[in-house]
Amino acid sequence: MVATIFQVIRLPHVVGFLVAGVIVGPSGLGWLKSIPQAENLAEIAAVLLMFTIGLEFSFRKLIKFQKSFLTYGLLQVSITLFLTAVIVHLVYDFSWHKSLFIGYLVSLSSTAIVLKLIHDNRHTTSPHGQTTLSILLFQDLAVIPMLLSLPFLAGIEGQMPGTNGSTLILKILVLVGALVLFARYIIPFLLEKVAHTGSREVFFFCVLFICAGSAFAMHEFSLSYSLGAFIAGVIISESPYGKQATSEFLPLRDNFLGLFFVSIGMLLDLGFLMNNFGSVMLVALAVILVKFAVISSVVWFFGHSAPLAKMVALSLFQIGEFSFLLAEQGLRLNLMNRNESQHFIAAAVLSLGLTPFFYRMLPKMGFQTRMMGFLPNTIVNAARDLRSKWNPVRNQESNGKDLSGHTIIIGFGVAGQNVARALKTLKVPYTIVEMNAKSVKDFGNREPIIFGDATQDESLESANIGSAKLGILTIPGAEAVDQV
Repeated sequence: MVATIFQVIRLPHVVGFLVAGVIVGPSGLGWLKSIPQAENLAEIAAVLLMFTIGLEFSFRKLIKFQKSFLTYGLLQVSITLFLTAVIVHLVYDFSWHKSLFIGYLVSLSSTAIVLKLIHDNRHTTSPHGQTTLSILLFQDLAVIPMLLSLPFLAGIEGQMPGTNGSTLILKILVLVGALVLFARYIIPFLLEKVAHTGSREVFFFCVLFICAGSAFAMHEFSLSYSLGAFIAGVIISESPYGKQATSEFLPLRDNFLGLFFVSIGMLLDLGFLMNNFGSVMLVALAVILVKFAVISSVVWFFGHSAPLAKMVALSLFQIGEFSFLLAEQGLRLNLMNRNESQHFIAAAVLSLGLTPFFYRMLPKMGFQTRMMGFLPNTIVNAARDLRSKWNPVRNQESNGKDLSGHTIIIGFGVAGQNVARALKTLKVPYTIVEMNAKSVKDFGNREPIIFGDATQDESLESANIGSAKLGILTIPGAEAVDQV
């Protein structure tokens, strides 16, 4: 009901789900009487949601995004994790193991929310969408070693009496072996037999049984139910019957998403929030600033324009659903207490609620400020020099500098390529301004193409706009055209 009202008044429905959870939760109307009851509901919702995310996960996407996956994803997670750990250690005087655990929580973003926003706004094939997806892919995989390492962190911390490191390693080896066996032989065989029955209902419940079985098996290894569901989804998606399983479950994804965020809202203790509002706001603000700074810097450093880097950062500044799974495990392993858990939940809910609002504003923001404009010139210049050496895409400024009376093509997708072919046939000189690094690299030896953002004066000056006769915009979206 609340989510529907939010949709009617044109507010993001995700915010409606969170508010609905707060209203019906233990600190609201009390339909669920206690936090443990809300945690049980959140566990069920997380299992279903993680399973659908696993079904959408594809190793083919990893191959497609392999370069950005290993650069943007690895650096974003690593830098965010260790920077957060250092800040937490210095500010709160936590042990390094506990600080690393909190770094885990902060380094992950919300695959569920961001994927939906990207799909709904048709940004999947845009440079911003592709870069964001590559980072999310890495985060989804990174959560597995994070979850596996929690017992070690808790054992080193001295919070798990009787923890045996060799036993944990043996369990992990057995788990990996079992996963390989099931992924290559058992699950494909089982799905093949069920598919031959020709019954959609039997196939649906068989897939659901695999999800539940994987979740319970993972729990037996002292890991999260949700991790088991996610791995089951990934295994099924890579089988010959993955497409059918995906078509059966993905229509339910939005329902699982709604249930998950309602359950997250239920976990929020309003009394705690009121009594600690200032500290919660500071934590949320610190998380947003750290993630924004790290993500925008990493994306910018590897060749993208400052506006695009900031768009990616504003898409991924929130705390993600996998972080809730890590927090739940950390609470059980005594890596955090109830007070710290509520600080985390409150800050996470706030960041999740803000995400759709910021995403809506992306095309209207303009981002005319320069990267690192608040830093001293010596640091900025050093960063630019280093970037120019490592940047995989070289700005080919000579492509437009010596032209006069030429045409500037802004954007080099299908439409831009058609325009270029026509101008070439007519023997009209032209230069291209494109902010997709891959396109610039692919066409750099064949076309007069400049890597840059057409909303920035410097990019247009590189194309010698003062001497140009005509400009043709081939970029999608009225708002983007207005900015140029």
